[in-house]
Amino acid sequence: MVKKLGYIGLVIVLTLVVGATFINKEKVLLLSAVDATPLDGSTASRTYMSSDRVAGYTIPLKDRCDAVDLYVYATSAQAVTADDLVVLNIYGYGSGGPTMPVYDACTFTFGTAVATGTGLYADTASGTPLHTLPVIVTDSANNRIVKVTFDTTGFEGLYIEPETFTGVTACNVVIRQYGIKGLW
Repeated sequence: MVKKLGYIGLVIVLTLVVGATFINKEKVLLLSAVDATPLDGSTASRTYMSSDRVAGYTIPLKDRCDAVDLYVYATSAQAVTADDLVVLNIYGYGSGGPTMPVYDACTFTFGTAVATGTGLYADTASGTPLHTLPVIVTDSANNRIVKVTFDTTGFEGLYIEPETFTGVTACNVVIRQYGIKGLW
């Protein structure tokens, strides 16, 4: 939908594309069980302060990112089988600010949908939403690809932290960023 915003002088018309979104950026994080060192808020080097974030778990967001969705898969090289589990903690953070919980102890269970090579996608996700806005889980528990989506208002980046791995030795987390397409 194109909306006329007004005229400047007699000749120039400004337009706004309303409701259009697109993927700004897609990022894949490789997380492994040996990396799992959870933030706890009080242990030295594991607080919610920006200095305690592990660089490999951090995803900067584009300036016009309004929302993200993420999904998880593992490859056969990561020893995945159906019903293996990965537990991730998902956080957001602002400029230099503390890491704020979005989705705590999100358990991803691998189903039978085939990913890269002979790998598998997670088909189920459940956890405790702690974000100020809804965390939406779609396509869960049906041997397709489960997706976790949430608003990123106020966040400059995301922090995805592995907590535990059961069966599988590592996983890949794909984060897709969405934003408003061309304001003018």
